[in-house]
Amino acid sequence: MISTISFIISLIFFVITIIGGTTHSFLVLTVAQSITNISFIVFTLSINKHSKNIRKEFRGAPMTMFRIVLLVFGLAYSIISTLYILDLPHYMNNNYHVTKGVPQKIQYAEPTKADPGGGYEVTLNGDMYKLNAGYEINELQNRQFEIYYLPYTNWIIKYKIKFGNEYKSFDY
Repeated sequence: MISTISFIISLIFFVITIIGGTTHSFLVLTVAQSITNISFIVFTLSINKHSKNIRKEFRGAPMTMFRIVLLVFGLAYSIISTLYILDLPHYMNNNYHVTKGVPQKIQYAEPTKADPGGGYEVTLNGDMYKLNAGYEINELQNRQFEIYYLPYTNWIIKYKIKFGNEYKSFDY
């Protein structure tokens, strides 16, 4: 019974994780990812390998191998979600890392299923950032950028582009 409930919880919060990533909501993504991770590991550990509900040929050793594979998947997902948890205090305290400078390279990013808006890939101080500026590439060339991001996940919070003597701010 607990395995069924934890599996359903992990599925629901996995969908919420996808929604949080798509809507660029760091807090929703982090909380949903953590709940997904915990419930998935509980699900994996609570599977009864000798249950009468499992077909006879899958009971015992085959089910143990299946549980090990699921547990490795859950632990790998834990490592990813740990980065988001480490960034949580920075996010809550508005303690962002900032990189400033004129980009070495700006190119158009093709839209994908995960990011249908496309945007720009900006290389600044050797690091690549994906931004959604509503300008043409030639309008962004040789401009000063400030990018505010979280230290562990490089999650972009906001960025500024200097036009003349003023910065125009873009919140994500």
